Amino acid sequence: MRRILFLIFILNITPLIFSTSPVFAQKRSVTVGVVIDGPWENNDAIRKMAIDEILALTEKEFDVHFPESKQIIADWTLPGIHAAIKKELQDPQVDLVLAMGVIVSSEIARLGPFSKPVIAPFVIDAHIQNIPMLDGKSGVRNLSYISLPAQFLRDIKMFQEIVPFRKIAILINGAVGESVPQLYPLVRESLEALNAEPKIIAVEKDISSALLQLTDDIEAAYLLPLLHLNSKEFDRLVKELIERKIPSFSLLGVDEVERGIMATLSPDVFPKITRRIALNFQRILLGEKPEELPVGIAIDDRLTLNMTTARAVGVSPPFTI
Repeated sequence: MRRILFLIFILNITPLIFSTSPVFAQKRSVTVGVVIDGPWENNDAIRKMAIDEILALTEKEFDVHFPESKQIIADWTLPGIHAAIKKELQDPQVDLVLAMGVIVSSEIARLGPFSKPVIAPFVIDAHIQNIPMLDGKSGVRNLSYISLPAQFLRDIKMFQEIVPFRKIAILINGAVGESVPQLYPLVRESLEALNAEPKIIAVEKDISSALLQLTDDIEAAYLLPLLHLNSKEFDRLVKELIERKIPSFSLLGVDEVERGIMATLSPDVFPKITRRIALNFQRILLGEKPEELPVGIAIDDRLTLNMTTARAVGVSPPFTI
């Protein structure tokens, strides 16, 4: 009888033991919705970099999914981006929203509080956009963002050390300018402090109208990220700048200098940002509140020159450069 009771006890308690054992515990499933500003030839590479980092950090504790049906590439317009954001936020199957773009990050960072975690890693200078910040954190329920410092003054100072100029064209994606209108006064104030006169030119997917605004009095060109341009149009822009002997400087970084832009101070920032995305993602899944994660990030300076382009536009950098 005792033996029978013992067997019954073992049979009853065994499922409980195995169900609570860490070895047999089921990992929590997490579905991620992704919103991207619009089509860009490097979207897949940057998205894969971020996903790989996230999975590497979380695979032991969580079962994270990025279903194609929950990844939305918008159309570089504010209405299109707002519709994509709304769809992801209202989707009951999406547990966390990742905003992979400058425009979508800026737009979504103004919409909280949220009922689910949101990570917006490409906010251009939260201060100039008046995006909520409290003690270096968002302070908005379920919002985690990364504030990328606006480096206009730094870049223009270096640009002027390489080649003197007064009249400079600022080339900007029109949708970015619409989303972040504070960029315009920031650019003007930064340039006026350096005795430079800006001409802000909104660049559309077809650069023809922008080229018409590159008048003969333009002495230099500064490129804000023009990710909406396909390779053909970007290469066409580079070719026109060189043929018109207009020195150029990129905010985005080394990739554009390798393609013919004359100079940049920005290294490849995407590996650092995607690593930070993954760390924030992991911390949120482990229970930290998104609104309590730091928003600041340090971006190093590293001057890169395309000397073939410099010679083609007639620039001979000083010995100190």
